[in-house]
Amino acid sequence: MAFAACISCARAAPIDDALGIVFDQSATLEKAREEMREIGRQSRFKGRVYVGYALAETYDAAQGANAGIYVEIPLFSRKRELDTARARLALAKQEEALKKAFLADVSSIRELEDKRRGAQEMAVFYKDRLTYFDQAVKEGRIEADTLWEDAEKAKKAEHDAVQGTGKVRAKLEQIARRYGGYRWTELQDLLAGMLKPAKSSTQ
Repeated sequence: MAFAACISCARAAPIDDALGIVFDQSATLEKAREEMREIGRQSRFKGRVYVGYALAETYDAAQGANAGIYVEIPLFSRKRELDTARARLALAKQEEALKKAFLADVSSIRELEDKRRGAQEMAVFYKDRLTYFDQAVKEGRIEADTLWEDAEKAKKAEHDAVQGTGKVRAKLEQIARRYGGYRWTELQDLLAGMLKPAKSSTQ
């Protein structure tokens, strides 16, 4: 049981999965990663140098050295180390900037969803009030004119909820296409899942 619990804790949250797709599909980050890989390849280059020497018993002054060995010398340099550090820092900054922009857009979707949900709840509220007052009118306890205000509010809230649904869907697709590359539908599904209200532990 404890092992299963550890596995559950280790699973990435939906927002982490979404960020994984965003980082994977970013052309800007890929360019920065390629620069780092290129610097890494250069750092592995080695120089092969032939070191010759003369054997006393066979030395010929006209020919010079008549024996030798090849020595491989890694081409490390302080400049290359600095280039690597700069490339790593540039990549980290670009990742942070992309993460910040993406999370800001996710926040804007959540704001739209909160407005849509609020309008939907108000529509239900005013419909319930209309049902109550309609019964009161039929029983002669109130005048029919009192129904108009709530009817208008219910209609407006319902309209706002429908409009809100369209705005949320459009924003979801826009952001998913902007950040998701060829995996945009996968990203869209993750974002849509994050907008769903959390289930109560008592359910």
